[in-house]
Formats: sequence, structure tokens, C-alpha cells
Amino acid sequence: MSRPAEWNESKPEELMTFMSDAADRSAESVLADGAGSYPFGPVAATAHWDGQAWQPPRIVTPQQTELKYRRTALPFLGHLWFWLVFFGTGYTVATLLYTESNPSVTGLVSWPGFVAALTGVVLLLSRHLYPPRQAPYFVVLWWGIMAGTAAFVIALLVELAVDLSVDSPAALLGLQAGLIEETSKLLFPVLMLSLGSSRFGSPRLGVLLVAATSATFGAAEAALYLANASAEELWTLAPRTLGEMSHVLWTATAAAVVWLAAWRRKKVITLAGLIGWGLAVAMHAGNDAVFVQLSRVGTEDSGFTTFDFMAQLAIVGGWISLVGLVVVVWFLLSRIAIRELVPPSLVQVSSRGWRPRLRSWGT
Repeated sequence: MSRPAEWNESKPEELMTFMSDAADRSAESVLADGAGSYPFGPVAATAHWDGQAWQPPRIVTPQQTELKYRRTALPFLGHLWFWLVFFGTGYTVATLLYTESNPSVTGLVSWPGFVAALTGVVLLLSRHLYPPRQAPYFVVLWWGIMAGTAAFVIALLVELAVDLSVDSPAALLGLQAGLIEETSKLLFPVLMLSLGSSRFGSPRLGVLLVAATSATFGAAEAALYLANASAEELWTLAPRTLGEMSHVLWTATAAAVVWLAAWRRKKVITLAGLIGWGLAVAMHAGNDAVFVQLSRVGTEDSGFTTFDFMAQLAIVGGWISLVGLVVVVWFLLSRIAIRELVPPSLVQVSSRGWRPRLRSWGT
């Protein structure tokens, strides 16, 4: 699928004219890092930033010294994203373990914790893609919620249809979910990329849009689990607060590759993009396959009602530790792709792990 001709033109003033004035101002902030050659980390090297993405190859610049980074202890404590994840997770655990009421009320009360934690992950990615107060949140929120809601409905209907028509063994349930859900989360953003390239062609905007779409998907999935859980099962959903964050990381990883390759190749569908999508499917499928098997250990015969409160607390704590560790691994893997989009103004204040490596995706 070829990219429309207008992608070849530089029309920053038309980036978001279809939205309100507030959205226009947010979109114009995307252009804060103007085109030019900038240092991106290595000693004696710069690279060309075209206003939206880095373009290989690196340029040998003998007078360029290595960018310095001032390390601070526990820097995440000063960022909103961390506290949204921390308090969102804590709130959900507390309500699911301590609230004594009917399941529907407990689920409704605990759901905002999922929303807060997922919002925190989106903000975490945003702070590495846009300078402070310059991210186009209005556009991302508007389209992300709509795309995420539609993706969830489609994935739910497809999974129900597959379950009714195919008796899939447990080992394939993870692959099934990974394929259907990752495809549905990318479907509408990629359609928007194809049909509205002048608005959604920016790789950074694309990643943030997909992150918001995936966060909406995760929040909707959490609501479905909460609504279907019995009173005895509700407490077992507490670790899903962290687990749902993986939805954002998996698909944002694919989005970084899809959008960067599309921007460079001037085509929506690229080999690199397909590999990125396949990687997201593989991460999702592997994650689900492992945790489905682990969740069955020790619970098939004993049932949920045999655990007293202290046992529940210990089990939830263990699961949160395990899931949290896995989410950190997914985050580190996603950073490999997303850091390729860190703009020049943020490279200088980013740690080495967040500095671009100038991967040749799409070139």
C-alpha cells in the first residue's frame, strides 16, 4: 500500500487543521525540533533529524563530544507516571482485597485503579517522545479512546466466534489472543495512517496514538474481567493492574517500527512494519501462554474459597512481584524500538538507554 503523495510535502501548518484551535496548538508543538543535524549520543557522530524522525546514516563529526547525562537517585519519583502506576495498583489491590460488598460494586469501585495505572504507562512513553507540555494529548485522547473501544469490540467478537467454532487446546489460547488482540489494536491507527497521512504520519504521534488505543483496550478488558468475576474470584484479579500495562508496551513496540518504517519508505505497509507487528503478537502470545499455565497451578483442585485473607494477601503479593518483573522486561524490550524516535531536544537529557541507535528500519 503506497503512501499518499502529500506525505512528500512539508506542510506542518496543516498537521491538525481538522481539530479545534487547542488541538492545532498541540500539533504544532510536534515541530519544536526543527530539521537539521544533531548529536544523538555517540562520540564524534551526529545524524540528520528531518523534523519528525532520525535518518541514517550517522555523520562523522570529529569535534562532537559525547553527550553527558547527570544521573540522579530514583529519578522516577519525580514523575507523575510513576505515582499513577503506584497508587493505581495499590488502590486496585486494596479495593479487591478489602471491599466487602457484591462483586459488581467491588469491580466498579476498583476499576479506576486500572485506568490510572494505564494512563501512567502512556505518560511514561510520552515524556520520552515530546518535550514537556508539547505532547498532543487532545488528539491522542480523542482518537485513542475511539480506536481502543472499537478494537476491543472487534477483538471480543472475533475471539467469541473462534471459541464457538474451534475447540482450541489450552496451549494455543495465548497465540490466538496475541494474534487477534494485537491486530485489532493496530487496525484503526494504521487505517488512520493510511487515510490521513498528513495528520497521523508523524512516528511519534503514531506511537502515542497506539499507546492510548492500547490503554483504552486494556481498561475495557479489565472492566470485562471485573464484571464476570464471582465474589470468590475478584481478589485474584489484583495483579492484572500491572498485567494490563503490557498491552500498551507490546503494541507501542510494534507502532514504533511500523510508523518509522512507513515514514522513511513513504509506504504504509513495509517489511519492517510487519516484523514489528509479528514481534508484538509473539510477546503477547508468549506472555499469555505462560501465565495461563501458571495460574492453574495449585488452584484447579483447591478452588478459590480455601484461601483465608492472609493467604490471599501473600498470593497477590507474589503474583504482583512476578507480573511486575515481567512488565519491566517488556518495558526494556519496547525501549529498544521507541528510543529511535526520541527527538534532539530530549536526547540531551536522556540516559544512554533512551538514546537512538539509528536502526535502519525502512531504509
